[in-house]
Amino acid sequence: MIRKIKTAIQQQLLNSGLLKNRIVKNFVSLGSIQVLNFLFPLFLTPYLVRVVGINHFGLISFSQALITYFVTLNDYGFNLSTTREITLNKGNRSKIVQIYCDTLSTKAFLLGAGFLLFLALVLLLSKHSETVYFYLLSYSMVVGQSLFSVWLFQGMEEMKYISFINALSKVVTLVLILLLVKEQQDYVYVNLLYGCGFIVAGIASLVVAQRRYHLTFRFSKWANIVFQLKEGWHIFISNFSVTLYIKSNIVILGLFASKEIVGFYSIAESVINIVRQVLVVYFQAIYPHICRLVLQVKADIRAFIRKVHIPFSLMVLVGCVMVFALSEYITLFFVGYPQAKVTTVLKVLSIVPFIVVLNIPANQLLLALNHKKAYSRILMAGSVLNLLLNLALSYYFLAIGTAVSVILTELFITVGLYVMLEKNSPTFTRLFNSTAFGKGTPFSKKEGLR
Repeated sequence: MIRKIKTAIQQQLLNSGLLKNRIVKNFVSLGSIQVLNFLFPLFLTPYLVRVVGINHFGLISFSQALITYFVTLNDYGFNLSTTREITLNKGNRSKIVQIYCDTLSTKAFLLGAGFLLFLALVLLLSKHSETVYFYLLSYSMVVGQSLFSVWLFQGMEEMKYISFINALSKVVTLVLILLLVKEQQDYVYVNLLYGCGFIVAGIASLVVAQRRYHLTFRFSKWANIVFQLKEGWHIFISNFSVTLYIKSNIVILGLFASKEIVGFYSIAESVINIVRQVLVVYFQAIYPHICRLVLQVKADIRAFIRKVHIPFSLMVLVGCVMVFALSEYITLFFVGYPQAKVTTVLKVLSIVPFIVVLNIPANQLLLALNHKKAYSRILMAGSVLNLLLNLALSYYFLAIGTAVSVILTELFITVGLYVMLEKNSPTFTRLFNSTAFGKGTPFSKKEGLR
């Protein structure tokens, strides 16, 4: 019976042409990454909690939140800005070569500058040599991420390479941790083993770039690096603001709460992040298409949102409800025993993915329309709000306060992005107003859609 239903669904997709659609192919390719991103923490988080203990797991989570700042510095928004440039210049090989070399050269510069900053921060904050050693080994994750050219494969719209390389990274990391992390003191090497997986992925991406696209890296001129830094500044600020309000939750909580409380919150946040990874895939899969719609002056964005985004948003809502309803069982799986603190935080955070998915249309249109300043202003404001809320709420309410600050920040950013879109390019209200423009009618140049 199940096989008949599956066959009928496949036939319906074929008849509708969806399986031939590049967006669907991209989503399926990137979705295979999420299978691993689901399975990886589902297996590894309970393993680490049981082997190294909840306190050391809290320290690992704290350090990974801190290292994410430097990963974001190294990415510098290239996953958005460079993806857009490659998408718009796919037929121009010389331009692609220049973009590839300039981006990797800039990332190499940022990698070195970031390490000096990270070293100073670690020496300033760490009192024990073992902790310093632990943090320095963690920087290997930044090294690996700097090599992984996700932006290249996104721009070329060949997400399958991201899937394959990501799978390789996850397998390497999982095998290394299972083989080498056997006792509590082995927590020191956990982040290094994550870094080894990222480095393998980065090297693999360089090999694919050379063999598939015949791209060989050469250091660019300093003037090109400076240009990249200036060009990507606003998106970097936006992305860093996102990292600030997402990852600062654990960092600020760690200032007021014990490692155990940080560990409990980290487990709940890990579950929510599993769901949010699906949103990342969706964002990456449709972003090149949105860029093309803007470039080609088409007025079918409203239909795209109605047929694709609204059903996807409803699916995310169902997922959020399931997380809320099953929170006690999820906690038992990850912790190994009933833990009310984790369950409560998980219930509070369960609405977050749905709030986030609501802002994707405004988010992508602002980027596609090149309204970088407006985009960055909202995210910077959200980061400041999150820091203030976190400092106040986590001080008095610890993990629950942190969770509430996350919800309030996401609501502010969602509303703010739509306000900025309407202010800078009044298109959003028209997306749902069928009388505002007919199908096939282009947006006006005054609105910025060229």
